[in-house]
Amino acid sequence: MAKADTNNVIQQSINHNHCTPRTPSTSILQQGRNWCYNSSTNIRRLYNRVSSNRSVQFSATTTVKHYLPTLAASCSIIGQPVPRPLIVATIPPPQLTKLEATRLKRRRNKLARKLRRANESTSSTVYASYDSAADGNYTTEADRTILNMPILRPSSKRVAVANGGVESGINRTVLPLPDSIPFKTRQGDSFSSFTNTLVSVGRMADAGFTSIFNQNGVQVAKDEDVLLTLKGKPVMIGIRDNNGRFKIPLVAHKNGTYKPRVPTNGDVSSMEQANNVYDLPSVEEGIKWLHASCGYPVKSTWIKAIRNGHFRGWPLLNERTVNKYYPETSETILGHMQQQRKNVRSTKQPFEVADATSLRGKKERDVYIHVYDTRETTFSDQTGRFPTRSKRGNKYIMCMVEIDSNAILVEPMSSRKDKEMQRAYKTLLNRLRAVGIVPKKHVMDNEISASMKEYIKNDLGMELELIPPNSHRRNAAEVAIRNFKCHFLSIIAGVAMDFPLSLWDRLLPQTEITLNLLRSSNATPTVSAHAHLYGVFDYNKMPLAPMGCKAHVHQPSETRRTWGYHSVEGWYLFTSPDHYRTHNCHVKDTGKERLSESVKFLHKTITNPSITITDKLMNAMSNLHSAIKQLDHDASDEQLRDLSSLVNATTATISTPTTAQQVPRVATPQRVSSSHLTTTTHRTTVPFSTLRTSSKM
Repeated sequence: MAKADTNNVIQQSINHNHCTPRTPSTSILQQGRNWCYNSSTNIRRLYNRVSSNRSVQFSATTTVKHYLPTLAASCSIIGQPVPRPLIVATIPPPQLTKLEATRLKRRRNKLARKLRRANESTSSTVYASYDSAADGNYTTEADRTILNMPILRPSSKRVAVANGGVESGINRTVLPLPDSIPFKTRQGDSFSSFTNTLVSVGRMADAGFTSIFNQNGVQVAKDEDVLLTLKGKPVMIGIRDNNGRFKIPLVAHKNGTYKPRVPTNGDVSSMEQANNVYDLPSVEEGIKWLHASCGYPVKSTWIKAIRNGHFRGWPLLNERTVNKYYPETSETILGHMQQQRKNVRSTKQPFEVADATSLRGKKERDVYIHVYDTRETTFSDQTGRFPTRSKRGNKYIMCMVEIDSNAILVEPMSSRKDKEMQRAYKTLLNRLRAVGIVPKKHVMDNEISASMKEYIKNDLGMELELIPPNSHRRNAAEVAIRNFKCHFLSIIAGVAMDFPLSLWDRLLPQTEITLNLLRSSNATPTVSAHAHLYGVFDYNKMPLAPMGCKAHVHQPSETRRTWGYHSVEGWYLFTSPDHYRTHNCHVKDTGKERLSESVKFLHKTITNPSITITDKLMNAMSNLHSAIKQLDHDASDEQLRDLSSLVNATTATISTPTTAQQVPRVATPQRVSSSHLTTTTHRTTVPFSTLRTSSKM
């Protein structure tokens, strides 16, 4: 109540004290100090104005000067007649840790993405409609001018538009698409009346590209880089007409409506087969794998070698399957393409040939005998310099041809000096002597040094014959070099994209094996050149793979860490001839070679195929069917009944669906009566190129 009474004397005194400002009391000594400070400051300012020694001051006017990095920079100070040079101290960048550098890189990438999105959102960006109904690439004349598309020639294209009219093209141009797309596919026509630029989906599909559409956008990739898996039945399925347009047929239903055609089981299976071709082991995939493992040979050469029995014991390889499933690969063309021969489908009139049928004698089953005299002769020559120097310093290849076996032996060389050529020659000669072949005569090119002649004649005790100058056709090594280079170029074309070419000399051992498997021996024409030297090649003991392909090499538990990965990346080089089913691979991380019996191959276009139990049974049934057809007519009825019952039982076993049961890790034998015995068939996959075995067979 006292606070509310304004007439109260005590309350008035309190309010007066609160509202009256208080001035702090300063002592006489402090007041004297303050007066001295103010006086000294005023005297200093007056002295600076009168005297010429002034401190740094800011100019009232702005002056812009440009300094070159090569010239010494200087600055003028007011009050000083001579400019002073500027000394720039270089501050070293801060040392960032690995984590800080990663974070900084992420921030920069994020900022770059924001800038790119901002640029794309501007009105200056030109968008092209990715149209599946367009049978060609069409652009507007305005877009062609903005994007600076080149003019190839005047366009003769006439296109029917949606309003029923026909528009004529103005210029033939090239759209700014990636260079990985063929030049013919990137070409298009410009029109003045079009409002949008159209890129044809059908043209991209014809060029080997797959387009994937979803709610977020569209992605275009190469066919070999796309692997689609359909988990359910497709909703719609369509066709592609002669003009390249994709169409979905609308068929009539019972209630009088028209709906898209329901895909049948055959359509679904064909789509699954096309999209999951790498997951389905088959004879065709096996032939592709073996073709790459043999160095991409020509079809006629491969079939001739198979017919002659050079690949006896190899799985799936016979004349019928190769004729049916031979893959037409670009690697074979890159290495073996030759100039067109003369007189092929000649237009010249042939000479008249007289009929000499009546002059021929009667065939009396004559026997002709040809005796081959062993020549014990070798030819040798060197290839030109390889474009890339190998990791071991090799730049050349010495090729030697042993005439009796018709085998080609190769050895890399670091140079063409006498010492290196003698080393390579001695290495090849020791390989021939190791298999029991001792040449007595050697034929070489005329370009040979005196020390090399003396080495062959005196040190090796062989007869030396030189080819006349400019007469290369008499040297069999010249033809051998041509055949070897064609074979080796196909192999180089089939290696992985990231395979280092400095490892080319490590591909020579398997290259020599596959090349000699395709050549027939001169002394024994029924065997291969490789079999003449080393015996029949056992694929089961020494399985081959495509050279230079990517591979995952198993990391043994003794050498890897507790939480380390079970494999390391690398490239396959060759299969070791001194081990049992062991592959020699180059490891990417360590840069060293490693021998391993457990290798997973990752070829860029082919996966390691395998043969299932069903494939083996079908092959056995086919052979059994052929045996029944070739059976003599005097066979007993009981034998025919037994064979027929065996065929029926096998067919029933294959057609009956089986349930795969998990095999226990430790099987415990139990005693059961004979009436309770049942047979369970387990569906397993047995690869024909087994990579890991527990013991040698």
